[in-house]
Amino acid sequence: MAMWPLSDILLVQLLIMLSPACFLEAQTSYSTAQNYYPSWTNNLSIPARGFDSYQMILLSEYWSFACGFYSKDQENDSFYFAVVSLNQTYAGAIVNFTLQHVIWLANENKPVGRNATLKLLPEGNLVLRDADGALVWSTNTSNMSVAGIKMMETGMLVLQDHNNKTVWQSFSNTAHVSTSWTNNDPISAMPFNLFKIIMMHGAGFYCGFLSKDRNSFYFAIWKKKSEYSGDDDPEALWLANRNRPVGENATLQFLPDGDLVLRDADGAFVWSTNTSNMSVAGMRMMETGNLELQDHNNKIVWQSFSNTAHVSALWTNNDPISAMPYNLYKIFMMHGAPFSCGFHSKDRNSFYFAIWKQSEVSGDDVPEALWLANRNRPVGENATLHFLPDGDLVLRDADGTFVWSTNTSSMSVAGMRMMETGNLELYDVNNKTVWNSFDHPSDVLLLGNKLVAGQKLVASVSKTNRSEGVFSLSVILQGLFASYQATAPQKYFKFSVLGGIDSLQLSHDESSGNLALLIMSASPDEPNTMLTSTIKYSATAYMKFDPDGHLRIYDGNMIDGVDLLTDMSACDYPTACGNYGLCLNGQCSCPAGFARANTTNDQGNYNCWQMSPTTCENPKSHSLLPLEDVYYFNYVDPEAAVLKGTDMKSCKDACLKNCSCNAALFQYYFNDSHGNCFLPSPVLTLTGDGKERNSYHSNAFIKTSNDGENGSAFTSTINPTSSINPKIIAGSTIGAILVMSLIGGLCIMVWRKKRDLEEGMEDLNQLSGMPMRFTYQELRVATWDFEKKLGGGGFGSVFEGILENGEKIAVKRLDALGQGQKEFLAEVKSIGSIHHVSLARLIGFCADKLHTLLVYEFMCCGSLDKWIFCREPLLHPLDFQTRRNIIMDVAKGLAYLHEECRQRIVHLDIKPQNILLDENLHAKISDFGLSKLIDRDQSQVVTTMRGTPGYLAPELFSSVITEKADVYSFGIVVMEVVCGKKNLDRSQPAECMHLLPILMKRAQEDQLIDMVDNSSEDMQLHRLEAAEMMRVAIWCLQSDHTRRPSMSTVVKVLEGTMGVEADLDYCLQNATTMAAIRREAELGSTATLLPSLLSGPR
Repeated sequence: MAMWPLSDILLVQLLIMLSPACFLEAQTSYSTAQNYYPSWTNNLSIPARGFDSYQMILLSEYWSFACGFYSKDQENDSFYFAVVSLNQTYAGAIVNFTLQHVIWLANENKPVGRNATLKLLPEGNLVLRDADGALVWSTNTSNMSVAGIKMMETGMLVLQDHNNKTVWQSFSNTAHVSTSWTNNDPISAMPFNLFKIIMMHGAGFYCGFLSKDRNSFYFAIWKKKSEYSGDDDPEALWLANRNRPVGENATLQFLPDGDLVLRDADGAFVWSTNTSNMSVAGMRMMETGNLELQDHNNKIVWQSFSNTAHVSALWTNNDPISAMPYNLYKIFMMHGAPFSCGFHSKDRNSFYFAIWKQSEVSGDDVPEALWLANRNRPVGENATLHFLPDGDLVLRDADGTFVWSTNTSSMSVAGMRMMETGNLELYDVNNKTVWNSFDHPSDVLLLGNKLVAGQKLVASVSKTNRSEGVFSLSVILQGLFASYQATAPQKYFKFSVLGGIDSLQLSHDESSGNLALLIMSASPDEPNTMLTSTIKYSATAYMKFDPDGHLRIYDGNMIDGVDLLTDMSACDYPTACGNYGLCLNGQCSCPAGFARANTTNDQGNYNCWQMSPTTCENPKSHSLLPLEDVYYFNYVDPEAAVLKGTDMKSCKDACLKNCSCNAALFQYYFNDSHGNCFLPSPVLTLTGDGKERNSYHSNAFIKTSNDGENGSAFTSTINPTSSINPKIIAGSTIGAILVMSLIGGLCIMVWRKKRDLEEGMEDLNQLSGMPMRFTYQELRVATWDFEKKLGGGGFGSVFEGILENGEKIAVKRLDALGQGQKEFLAEVKSIGSIHHVSLARLIGFCADKLHTLLVYEFMCCGSLDKWIFCREPLLHPLDFQTRRNIIMDVAKGLAYLHEECRQRIVHLDIKPQNILLDENLHAKISDFGLSKLIDRDQSQVVTTMRGTPGYLAPELFSSVITEKADVYSFGIVVMEVVCGKKNLDRSQPAECMHLLPILMKRAQEDQLIDMVDNSSEDMQLHRLEAAEMMRVAIWCLQSDHTRRPSMSTVVKVLEGTMGVEADLDYCLQNATTMAAIRREAELGSTATLLPSLLSGPR
């Protein structure tokens, strides 16, 4: 926050009488800061009244704190320069303040009278003088370049220099030995004050004397209550003398020998840190809320919250900290990360042994629990957690009833520790972990926490009820499955990878800089897979399986998470519209014979109830309400079919004959004489959104009672009227005619477009040299009904398959229709007839009215980017010769496209992700979705800009395209392959984000060998040859596209029959290039300008 100039201050001096019983209008003219040399005088008339008075000088940003002159006696003769906390109430547009607490006094032992002055001197000293000019107090900050004074929202008053660096603060977060504090000064004598602050950290944590009844005080740690809290008092996080409170005049002394000692008013010993003779140098309040004693080497010798505990420790949920009416959690252990564990509650009644992050943001002051031991069986007050001598950690309720344990008795357990990852571990005498919370997940996956095959996350019942709910996310060898748990689980999401799934964990997608779910293959021969989120990587992030069945990513500073499964719509989830609800475009309605319930389900969603329920007493009165083209959420469990290969009538009969059946679902591909029949129980959300996204047809039949009138298939939201106005009839008739005319015109347009597309499909059969054309059924069989997904992007997903001849294939199922299909036809005609060893081979395609698929040869080693960027443990660094061969393969493939085809083909999206490797690490170019055809008699074409940020040639920003755009992209790829680094890495500082300027500088300094990948010993052995390849890259990266070589020339240089041009321009960043880089930064790191439509397997 910038400090305000004098011109923004309307009033500097204003006396406001404040007390718990006095409300006055807020003055918004108060500043949070001053950056000139002001003076304030305590000389305004104060009437003799029976309550405290306060003259505000500065307010914090959100009006939580203020500083100024304060007096507490009735005569108002003794004043203090003080910081106070304020309570705000609103009366219309007027804000009223009441004083809550005095939290700091500058002159606590030497009050001043009327006409005293507080002045910020030009040399930077803040000085308080009495009316006679006698010095009372100062900050002693002369000659420290002080620029201004600021009231912080934490309650801290600070002096700052011109760089906004704090040079003085009212509360330090450190203290040195030989310091003493006493609970007897005016701040504790106030009738409404319950605490005295000794130390403060800017993150909002305090330590000092704390009381809840003004009689019993504790040396405690607490944090500032947030603005949306209804409580006036702070919430204690730790108490030193929890079982032995002290009274007024108690002292806390930091002795010269390093011991911190608390004594009562009579000098009786109460508590100490027992740190004498440990070379203690000071005490520090940490941003995590931990109070530490440190030695001269800044090593921690004592801390309020340890991250370890030993056997025989006992914690009870019954001491003063839990008895406070506003406290909802009690910390046992803490790690500076800052993870804590202890008793946790949201309602003061039900407590859990839990792990949470102390800094976690949520809708209230209680941090979100990230792991719960006893989530299905909460305990009450006086519950105990006992670390038994035999090594078992046992939780019992107040009556001694067993609730939960780690089952680690007789495992030689020596201790417990809270890890920086948020993992709670029990370890043995050899320091080996014998139990940890990560192995027993609840509904959250933290960074570093693996969910292995056989484990699952179970969502909570609701946001307020953390017991296990109806949704589970399971990892098994066959895949990752999300299910609604019923008598028979109903799956709504599945994800499979080649070789099966070993585990999954939250990770960092380096290519985008975002958080991702890394799915590890169980086979060392198969690649891992990432589901990338839209949230940038954060060390505070976690993944939560929420009560509504959504898998969301939270970055630790968010209240609402972001969906990870972005391909799923709202209607794909089983409880989106509750039982029997119909979901269409995210909106809910009820079928005929059903009405919306007054209550919602546990996830807060829509529910429908049957107005005339069916019973088993009169089955002959049952009938089925048909719902054509209605699907069952995103139901993905074909094995759950009750009848397979049956017809629709048999499916309906099966439901009518089964008394407990409430609905039948019939799914088929070609006609209703052969399909699968499902009888789900319970009946969850139905959807009308599935037709466009599914390859099969679906009809639903809901069992109803003939006792009620069903009418149309869905209930109407329009109420009939008792009489109809003739004008309404006339207007409706005219409107209907206009609407029908419009619909008719649209139908003709759609028919013509459909006809043109069908004619285009037929044209494919007439062309010679085209790849094989498959039927959709053939590809369904080849891909095991699209079971093994390799990845996805652009307009579709890629699946593994095997043809009848045993050849492995990669099938890309395109989701785009309409204009996308027209482009598909044009590109199949052109790309389908070209063949080269360095191009991914298009084996065939499928194109009919409903389906558009491409069949490519299978490339088992995946894309080049994971070999040069990701550094996966199973992938060894590529040696120099392999990298050279890959570059040669790509160069030959581009030379073929540019110079040997009937029409020149400009790829326009050359990047490591589009370069695939076979089992011998030979490279092949894939993904021609952005390619452009240029006739031989054309030198260039003008088209919309297309490509991927970081690889775009400068001239593309003027929409002029030649084959030299590919040459530029090739130069970027060569640079990345040789360096082993991304050319555009947004995780790096701004000066290191772009690799191109670094290359330019090294080239100008003749130090290209410094750019060679230093993670590979072989690359370093061949660094001179690698540096020569960098010169090839520089030639390809010339800003003037006419100076770049052709790809056939590049091939000759790589073969050694030609040399690199001697007169290269090393200034690779002219005005056009700089504009391109700025434009790329605006575009973002993941957005391909025209998403690839005709895409090879990734």
